[in-house]
Amino acid sequence: MDSLKEEKLTPLQELFIQQQCKAASVKNMKGMRWHPTRIRFALLIKSESSAAYRAMRASGMINLAGESTLFDYSQVLPRKTGVNRAKINLIAEKLAGFKEEYQMFHNLLFDEIHISNNLVYNKTTVEMLGYIPLEEVTEEMAYLVT
Repeated sequence: MDSLKEEKLTPLQELFIQQQCKAASVKNMKGMRWHPTRIRFALLIKSESSAAYRAMRASGMINLAGESTLFDYSQVLPRKTGVNRAKINLIAEKLAGFKEEYQMFHNLLFDEIHISNNLVYNKTTVEMLGYIPLEEVTEEMAYLVT
């Protein structure tokens, strides 16, 4: 680590090295307290490819937060069925700021999803997640069209 002090590292590179050294010195990784930037980095890798994330973690060449830790961080915002109207409004606000005509053309795409046979119980809202209330789908589609 002393030899790296002479190198010109970016703050992110320094943080990465510090966190790797810290993780290497921890006796039990369950007690590791990850920097928020490292959590976001691990979430980014896992969102791009779960297989790549697992391979990187299993290689022992890089220490990453465990999947249960990432799951806890990814569940901070409550998930609901349907269209997130706050996100739609945010997109509309951004579009309103565009001045050029060519900037007004956008596509909003929805992809099909696979809902697992295993339902998830949300203990904070005391509800089962996984089923979509079909009566709301028609209303939401009408909202998007208008």
